[in-house]
Amino acid sequence: MASLGEMTPTCPISDNSDLAAQRHMFAVELDGRARSIEKQWKSIWVEVADICITMRDSNLWAEIGFHSFSDWLINACPTSRSMAYLAIGIREELKDISDDDLRKIPLGNAEILKNLPRASRSDRKLLDEAKCQPPRSFVSTLLQTAPLAHLERLVKKHFSASQWIAIDGVIEKYKVRMDDPYMGDADALEGMARELEEFWKSE
Repeated sequence: MASLGEMTPTCPISDNSDLAAQRHMFAVELDGRARSIEKQWKSIWVEVADICITMRDSNLWAEIGFHSFSDWLINACPTSRSMAYLAIGIREELKDISDDDLRKIPLGNAEILKNLPRASRSDRKLLDEAKCQPPRSFVSTLLQTAPLAHLERLVKKHFSASQWIAIDGVIEKYKVRMDDPYMGDADALEGMARELEEFWKSE
């Protein structure tokens, strides 16, 4: 593919109409390529997650001489290891969404969907929005359609290691009591806080 920069006097263009036609063809070619890459990129994270999960769960990393899954991942994906771990976590959480749908949802929006309750993720319109909207717009959409999902800006709190051990233990007990092992830690903390608030109100 010749670039515009390669259209030099040694390759003359007969008139301005030829130049306009070549520029148009070049723009159409680049536009098509960009759209093709964008379409492929949406599904790549799912493929990366599937490869990593298979390597991990089947211990296939040992077949090619690695000492652990982490050892293989560092070697196989040295510059995108954090993205691979992110993709794995999202893929495993979004098992309720079909593979066909997931391959059309970019990683950023898939991460947002991960934070939604499963019941909300079954909304067909919501999944269609996840496929076409950029993450910032998608969050705005969800803030209107699913305000209880708490997708607004996160507030960070810091705990010491010993404090978190105590908090984490209570969180796990709450998940067991609610019979929801997939509940997020933040949702569990919120649930406990609301129960405590109701308890104080009743005193």
